[in-house]
Amino acid sequence: MTLQWLRSGMRSGVLVAAALCGTVATTAVTAQESTPQGDPQRGKAISYTCLGCHGIDGYKNAYPNYSVPELEGQHPEYLAAALKEYRDGDRSHLTMHSQASELSDRDIVDIVAYFAGKPLTPDAKPQGAVPAAAQLCTTCHGANGVGITSQYPTLAGQHPDYIVRALEE
Repeated sequence: MTLQWLRSGMRSGVLVAAALCGTVATTAVTAQESTPQGDPQRGKAISYTCLGCHGIDGYKNAYPNYSVPELEGQHPEYLAAALKEYRDGDRSHLTMHSQASELSDRDIVDIVAYFAGKPLTPDAKPQGAVPAAAQLCTTCHGANGVGITSQYPTLAGQHPDYIVRALEE
């Protein structure tokens, strides 16, 4: 498998970089705050609705149809910032907003401890050369697909159709 951060039809590295910068701009600022230590066992217990989508291999949204993102191996600070943004309505996704809207800060810390404690799946390691259109992506997301700091999400192991969808939004 080649490094599949983007499907081969993406227009240009500039478009990719611009879209990524816009997608993570708010998360980047929030993610710099240190995430306190959470309780992964409590996180597992209260994330049962999360697992209804994120815990099913190959699960896709009904409409529009694209893969639900992988959460394993993400930086804890990134996950916490994303959940808070969904909860507070600063990040747009109707289902995620409704799921996160009732979460307390403690709930988020514990859920993050559960998901962030899971390693990347073995097949998540990208192989082969980085496609030309994705060269700019490596500046923030690393040549191996793991964000160079906690403010950038890990793309290794992420579903290509999810990344394309995130870039299009």
